[in-house]
Amino acid sequence: MKWTNGDLHFVRTRVPCLDQISDSGLSPQGHLVAIRDRLVVPNGRAEPAGLELATGKLVYYLQGGRGGDSRVAAHGEFAFVGRERMVNLYDFREPGANGPITAISRRPVTSMSSVGRTIERA
Repeated sequence: MKWTNGDLHFVRTRVPCLDQISDSGLSPQGHLVAIRDRLVVPNGRAEPAGLELATGKLVYYLQGGRGGDSRVAAHGEFAFVGRERMVNLYDFREPGANGPITAISRRPVTSMSSVGRTIERA
């Protein structure tokens, strides 16, 4: 065993719908995904949490955020959440949320409702 993390059941975070700080915790639902230096923890309807694989340190967790799923897969720099979302493995935010969208496919993708526009390879 490299590390344990007994603190993830109590995480102080911002609740988006209430716009206030609240105490919550991860609710793992689905298979954990380990890729490169990250551990992706699916949280059911909430967005997946991200941990550093080597240390167990929490990289990203947003309680109450929608758009999650118990089905998560990862490849390259992205984690694919359910059928319609993806997050980057650096900071676990949606591509394009803080800058330009990074293309991952040669074909246009139009079913990603959270992005709201077609993504084409650069």
